[in-house]
Parts: sequence; C-alpha cells; structure tokens
Amino acid sequence: DVRAVEPLIETFVDAPKQLIQKGWRKAWGGDVVRSTAWALGNTGDTRAITPLFNGLSDTLNVEQWGEDTDEYMVAECIQSIVGALAEFKDKDVIEQLINLLCKALGDTEHIDILKVAIRTLGKIGEPAVEALIDVLENEPDNNTRDIVMGVLGTIGDIRAVECLVKALEDNDENVRHNALMALSSRNCVSFLVNGTGSIQNDIVEMLVKILVIDSTNYMTAFMAVHLLGEIGDTRAIEPLKKALDNTRTHQVAKEALKKLGHDVE
Repeated sequence: DVRAVEPLIETFVDAPKQLIQKGWRKAWGGDVVRSTAWALGNTGDTRAITPLFNGLSDTLNVEQWGEDTDEYMVAECIQSIVGALAEFKDKDVIEQLINLLCKALGDTEHIDILKVAIRTLGKIGEPAVEALIDVLENEPDNNTRDIVMGVLGTIGDIRAVECLVKALEDNDENVRHNALMALSSRNCVSFLVNGTGSIQNDIVEMLVKILVIDSTNYMTAFMAVHLLGEIGDTRAIEPLKKALDNTRTHQVAKEALKKLGHDVE
C-alpha cells in the first residue's frame, strides 16, 4: 500500500543513527531497522531509495559509532538494508550499492562489517565481480582476500579466473588453499578445461608446484590433483604419479591419471 511508504520512511530514517550512536535498546532498535528496511524494499516505491542509502551510509560509518554500538547487530542491519535496496533491481541502485560496500572493505578492524559487506557483494552476483576482483588484487589483508575468494568461487564468474590463478603463487598457504577452492567451481573448471591460452598453461605449472609445497595439506593437495586431472594436460602425468605415493592423494591421483589415459593398478 503506497499510503504506508511515508510512515515507514519516517520510522526508518532516524533508526540507524539511534542504533549506532546510543545503542538504542540494541535488540529492539535492530528489529526496527531490519523490519522497516524489509517493508520499504517490498513496497517497490522509489521514494524509499534515498532514505535506505542514507541509513546504509550511517551504519557503515564506524566513526559515528558510540561506545555501546553492537557490531554484530549493525552488521545484521546492514544486510537488511542492502537486501531492501537490491529489491529495486535497478542498475544505478546496484552500482551505487556496490561502490558504497566497497568503501567498507578497507576497514579490517570490524570483521563482522567486513564479512557482511563482502558476502552481500556476493549476493549481488555478477555485477559485483569486477569490484571483488579489484579487492583481491589490491587488498593487503589476507583475511579479507580469503573471504573475497570464497565469494568469487560461489559466483563462479570466469572473469575472476586470472586473479585466482595468480593467487596460487601467494606465500600464504591459506590464500593458496582458498584460491584453489574458488577455482574448483564448475564454471571456472569448465573455463580451464576448454580454454586455450596462457592461463591454462600457467595453472598447470602452479598446481604442480603446489603438490610439492603443500603436500602435507591434505585438502589443498587433493584439490590440486583433482584440477590437474580435470584440465587433462600431459605435463601433469609425472607429478600425478608421485602423488600416488601419498596415501591421502593416492585415490584422486589414480582417478586423474585414468582421465589422462594412464591406468594404475
């Protein structure tokens, strides 16, 4: 009912500031923000867009937070406001939303806000891929990069393949592991299997190196062996034979070699 829009806006407009600055009966204040944001998103009335963006800016601005601000509660409210804005399915709204969320990614001290910003970008999906790639390529914090790679893997957009392959060379074991996880998504595997070019050539060499340096990390080695089998490059045959000696990767290496035309007893 369009008659409800103005009263909802009036209820919503000060709620985010009250919540972050005064702790405003935390649970109750969070409920007000979440419920009114949800209702405004469902009206589909464009009058709600500006107040929702203002509320999102307020909650993301940690400099406005008071001593009693509940970070987890604020993160939940951010998720609700973003969800409401996404309901409008407007290109300009989504672009503005992506830009605002990306600004929050530099704040690595507030992990709940960081996580919700990245995961919300993931829910936006393909329109947010370029922004997420930019974070992965330029963000020095490995925890942030790990979350971004997980989201890119979930989206499965092949535009992310190149930067994920580069991440396989990272000095941090967790970064290499998460890059492999993301590259194991169906779309990325299909691109690596069917494409021809430098990326396909580079990844085989990197996966072979990972089999050596991450041989004691079961899941990382397992994924590397599996990907080598899927890609089907003959350069992987000898490294895969060596992987047979590792009890943890023996079976998957056997299956990978079979795909390459080498049956193992």
